[in-house]
Amino acid sequence: MYLSEIARLFLMMSIGFTIASCSTTKEVPPLEPLPVVPEIAGVRHPSGYEWADLEAVFLGPDVPSPDVWKGCEKVLQTLNEKTVSRDERDRGALEWVADEPVKAHWCFYDGLRQLHTSLEKTESILEKQKQVLSAFSTLIPTARAFQKEFQDTRYLRWAIHEYRKLSEQVFYQSLTLSPDMTALLVETGPDPSSIWRRPAEQTGSVLEKYGLRVPVMAEPTPVAPARVAAPSPTSGSAMAQDPVDEFDTNWDVEAGLEIDPEFSDL
Repeated sequence: MYLSEIARLFLMMSIGFTIASCSTTKEVPPLEPLPVVPEIAGVRHPSGYEWADLEAVFLGPDVPSPDVWKGCEKVLQTLNEKTVSRDERDRGALEWVADEPVKAHWCFYDGLRQLHTSLEKTESILEKQKQVLSAFSTLIPTARAFQKEFQDTRYLRWAIHEYRKLSEQVFYQSLTLSPDMTALLVETGPDPSSIWRRPAEQTGSVLEKYGLRVPVMAEPTPVAPARVAAPSPTSGSAMAQDPVDEFDTNWDVEAGLEIDPEFSDL
């Protein structure tokens, strides 16, 4: 009897708590949508440093058409022809990678693959040396740009690995990484003293300066026509008989801002 009374008491208490909790329940707001994952985060990378690993990147249904990166190296090649400044070349590569990271990704690995194929068909050692220097003049800035923009050192690791190997095969020299380069490859975050820190006075786009990217022009702001006050009417005139405070200025006016297309020198 005593146990049944206790059980009944606990049952009534649980029902009371349930009713109280239901009466004070608030509707939970919906969760905010997750941020969109950048396309560059889903691209494929070689799993190793062998030639088969590089070829495997271009196998599979998710690989885009070669037309996506066809002729992509011309941007940095043209930039190298137009300027001898190391800073401008690096900044131009950084702008290009930031604008088109997926295209730059496929362009980088395809550049390594095309270099390998070209060297196999070339017999002259002098021509091989020229091909290596020409290819890495765009591969290295691209790899450094990925390291700076996305803190991704995989491109730089591949570039260094291939250049050290080709240096022994083509230039007959064995290269050793400097302490600074070794620190860069094991770096987990951006380096405050990196060469990519541009001074405050360096503004503007390098690619736009040399005509390698169309500048984005702001639309001109329409300017309203000025309201013209009417002259004071004289006695006996038609305007005095039919006074008008001001002329009607609701005419069509084409107003715009003319933008100087010439890029100011850095």
